[in-house]
Amino acid sequence: MVRILAALVVLFAPACAFAQSQEAEFLKLLNAYRAEHGLGPVAITPKLTKAALWMSQDMAEKDYINHTDSQGRDPFKRMADLGYDFNTYKGENLAAGQKSAQEAFIGWKNSPGHNANMLKPEFKAIGIARVYNPNGQYKWYWTTNFGGYIDGAGAPPPGSDADDIRTTGAPGGSPIAELQRKVRENEPWSSFAIFSGAAWLTDGMLSGTRGWTGRILRNSLPIAAGIAAVQLARGDATPRDIAISAGAFGAAGLAVGLVADGLIYPTLFAAGPPGWFAAGLYTVAKFGATWYLGSKLEGWLRGTLAEVEKKSAAREGVVDKLGAIKP
Repeated sequence: MVRILAALVVLFAPACAFAQSQEAEFLKLLNAYRAEHGLGPVAITPKLTKAALWMSQDMAEKDYINHTDSQGRDPFKRMADLGYDFNTYKGENLAAGQKSAQEAFIGWKNSPGHNANMLKPEFKAIGIARVYNPNGQYKWYWTTNFGGYIDGAGAPPPGSDADDIRTTGAPGGSPIAELQRKVRENEPWSSFAIFSGAAWLTDGMLSGTRGWTGRILRNSLPIAAGIAAVQLARGDATPRDIAISAGAFGAAGLAVGLVADGLIYPTLFAAGPPGWFAAGLYTVAKFGATWYLGSKLEGWLRGTLAEVEKKSAAREGVVDKLGAIKP
């Protein structure tokens, strides 16, 4: 049943990851803002997402912010080169230094030109990307590419979690960064393959464990290893973020699995073929419970850590101000 659960996580992980990403949060803020002004929503499309990701990676890799990219292209030429070559309305917003979707949204909202792009009625499609370079002047680099033609909605912006921080991988970067870029550009199948491989391998390594130790390890480690492997391969999280996500979902898998494996599965399997079928259905429910609990736990952990960091920063600010007061 652990393998069945791992397979279900593989199918749903990319969509759930996108739902928690900062790109998804920005899309939510933007469409709510457009609705306030009587405008329809914009939809994520694969070609604009590819163009936005390339631009953010290029700015992060080369540490600049400018609508003319490192190859001398303006946004319209760049979008066309990357596949969005339709004869329609196009636009681009750039930002640097804003970690969260809320910060980027407020910054663009307060800038007349950027705000006009967000509220342009003709825009129907969008690509969103945020990339992180710890050595860059601005750290975080945002791109939103807008278009008037929807070339295939449903491709989520790359992103893994609520504190999604992606390392750079623009063309010309290191082999590892280039591999991470290819993984992100080939979603969702790349995450399918990586997660399933890591989860299956981990579950196989634990196949010889028995008793309570085996139950604990097999209900937690495969899911945690799969999530960590995807984030490492995509390069879209810091070590702390990986630990939070893997720990939260591993703990959820353990909590749900101990109940399911210890109480429900033995009863169902003892009932013969009808019970076996019911066990399969229960595995689906088990997956849903695991993912729901893991998402809630991850959100709680991130919120708690954010509050601790905020209070710590506030205390440091007070100390700095007191130190600046001369007697």
